[in-house]
Amino acid sequence: MLPYMSTPLIICGMPRSGTRMISNTLNIHPEVCIQSEIHQAVVFEFLAFVRFSTAFYAEMQSPDKSKKRTLISRIEKKFLKSGPFKGWYYARSQPPAISEKWQNKRRALIQSLWMYAGRDKEVVPQGDVVRYMGYKTPNHEIFFEDYEELLADKPPYYIFCTRNIGDCWRSVKNLGWYSSNNISAFKERYIKAHKQLSIMLQKTPERIIVFDLDTYKKKEDKLSYFDQLIFQRLSLAPTQEIENKIQSNKKVNASTSKGISQEPDNKTRQEMEELIQDKDVRKIHQECFG
Repeated sequence: MLPYMSTPLIICGMPRSGTRMISNTLNIHPEVCIQSEIHQAVVFEFLAFVRFSTAFYAEMQSPDKSKKRTLISRIEKKFLKSGPFKGWYYARSQPPAISEKWQNKRRALIQSLWMYAGRDKEVVPQGDVVRYMGYKTPNHEIFFEDYEELLADKPPYYIFCTRNIGDCWRSVKNLGWYSSNNISAFKERYIKAHKQLSIMLQKTPERIIVFDLDTYKKKEDKLSYFDQLIFQRLSLAPTQEIENKIQSNKKVNASTSKGISQEPDNKTRQEMEELIQDKDVRKIHQECFG
């Protein structure tokens, strides 16, 4: 099976919450192919292009030749000279009717983006049959509605990675991604991600897998937890190599590999506690996890 005929799989959620570990583990399986991170701006522009192409081909199906000429003239005058694929094509409230042929090509186009537009080298499928093809990038749950619409013929699965906000803050701060000056921006990002998770769980709970790194760390039998939470939901069987990897519990940790201490200083410890006790954070946790 070609990768673009596979079921899409997006690994998203908060950074420093297990996205890399899950993608590395899944990529050991011969029926899974997870690509590396893609910058948010690239996905925004690419999806605008896909929407533009969808609307264009839908309009071009009209038997009215004068309408086609008018359409092409509008594009040349208004869209191609005013920025990448902006305008009414992207803003339509209802998706246009499209042919089955374009629908299949559109999915292939999107999955090709995942494979070749990432910042790292593409991941080549290991097996002849690839049942799941996708990518991992924290916070790409923001594209949930886009993917639900554009990949409706073969709806994606999503693995949302999370952990408690205190340890998440400590980890991103250790790596220099945030400083104490922008802790509010981080909190806002965390809340926004979990609000989106709440929406996803309400709309398509059968295709949303929530991986809580804190729960995973506490499990003595990590293999069984991983199997029940992810592999069984995806109707996959873990290989012996995957079992060995999980049981060995080799942690991929960017900050440790760079020689950065995992122990928070007093200021960071205080910030962690304030974030954990924040009423807005506690509220969104209640909505997502009960």
